[in-house]
Amino acid sequence: PPPLPTATAVPSPTPGTGTTETLEVRTTETRVGAVTVVDIGLSETSLDAALRKQRSIAEREGHKLVLQTTSSRCRPCQGVAAALSDPKMQTALTGVRLVRVDVRDFNEELTDLGIPHESIPGFFFLGTDMSPRDGIHGGEWDDDVADNIAPVVGPFVRGTYTRRRHPYLAPRGPSPRGTAL
Repeated sequence: PPPLPTATAVPSPTPGTGTTETLEVRTTETRVGAVTVVDIGLSETSLDAALRKQRSIAEREGHKLVLQTTSSRCRPCQGVAAALSDPKMQTALTGVRLVRVDVRDFNEELTDLGIPHESIPGFFFLGTDMSPRDGIHGGEWDDDVADNIAPVVGPFVRGTYTRRRHPYLAPRGPSPRGTAL
């Protein structure tokens, strides 16, 4: 049988475990090899505004903004993070400003923007209104290693990824931001 897709449903908090988790309050920018990775922090008063700011920076630098939906408790997301330094992923993400948003921290705002976040990790291109125009999730590859992720993410960010396991369906119907076309 074929391997199961690696996208995961959003993890639920584990009640009563007594463990604490360090949450990044500020938005942070780091370099993983040649790729700029931005983690949107809880201190942001508006996800929409934070994404617009990141898009402006990406455009100024001549890069594409790719939004990644993620969660600290998501194993496939951890696999993507671990793979970022691999040369295959570096090539796949050339010219990309990767902006990561934790789905647990920004659940309501992601919903308001119409950004799917039920299956993570997800990767999205955003329109000028910050709504998603195209997207993929971890169900597009098998094990969460660079050899599997890069051949999907690379063509996706170049606009040439056409043979999908899970075709992207843009949100339909009215949204809080107006009528979807």
